Formats: sequence, structure tokens, C-alpha cells
Amino acid sequence: MFNFDKWSEKVFRLMEQMQRAGGDGPPGLQEELNALWLEMMEHTDDEAVQFLNQVLAMTRKLVDGAMDSGQFEQFMQNMRNKAFDSPSFH
Repeated sequence: MFNFDKWSEKVFRLMEQMQRAGGDGPPGLQEELNALWLEMMEHTDDEAVQFLNQVLAMTRKLVDGAMDSGQFEQFMQNMRNKAFDSPSFH
């Protein structure tokens, strides 16, 4: 089972290292982040991963001009409400 909280801690630790080092950080850090991203994307049955995939897809639509900012904001509000109402959130 995918542990999103533990995965997030790893990502935040790596991001902090990159920020402290300025830029990409020590060699291998970017590859480690990429590996964590790929690991997360394998767990399509996880609610947090599904949430992130939906946000990513809608963000692409916004950036590509297929969705205006008002539609995106409404989508995000609906996603937040759905997440807060989820039993796994509590």
C-alpha cells in the first residue's frame, strides 16, 4: 500500500536540500525526485494520487488555454470540497 505521507516527507526533504544548495542541488538529487514521482504515479488506486492526477490534468488544460481561470478555480474548489468530505481525510 502506498503511504502518501511518507512519500511526501521524502519529496519535501529533497526539495529543501535543493533549495539550500541553490538550483538542482548535489548530483543525483533531480534523479531521486524523478524516481519518487514515478513511484507515486504507479499507485493509481490511491486517493491522493488520483487527486494529484486530476489537478495535473486540469492545470495542463489551463496552461494550454482549454480552460479559463474561473473554470479552473471552480474545479479546484470542488476538488478541495471532495477531499475534505472524504473519510480518508479525517
